[in-house]
Amino acid sequence: QGTGPATVRADTVSVRAKIYNGATGKLLDDGFAKGATPAIYALWAGTTLEGLTRGLLDVKQGDRIIVGIPAKDGIAKLDPAAGLGAADDSLVMVADIEQVIHLDKVQTPPPADVAEISFPCANGAPVITIPAG
Repeated sequence: QGTGPATVRADTVSVRAKIYNGATGKLLDDGFAKGATPAIYALWAGTTLEGLTRGLLDVKQGDRIIVGIPAKDGIAKLDPAAGLGAADDSLVMVADIEQVIHLDKVQTPPPADVAEISFPCANGAPVITIPAG
């Protein structure tokens, strides 16, 4: 059981997780593997899969959670070339919430014109989101 205030959409969350294809049981990503770094999800940014964002709301630092992500809110929105599964497969994530950064603890919100780098793909390739303009 975690401690501290529960997460809200304005927060950023650091997690270690295993992500599975819910239809096949195939392990897609292992954030607990030796040398793996925690995944960072900015719940406020709109760049995290909506199903994952919903699963990371109302959790506390130190929690271990299981999140089921339906296809329409997860794998169907990802690049089919990543080889994560069929567009109608669900995702299942088992995650330890390592850190919660509450926006009220930050001096200013992150600037909108800064590129965001995340690692949502099973192949470890980073996804870089560059704002327009």
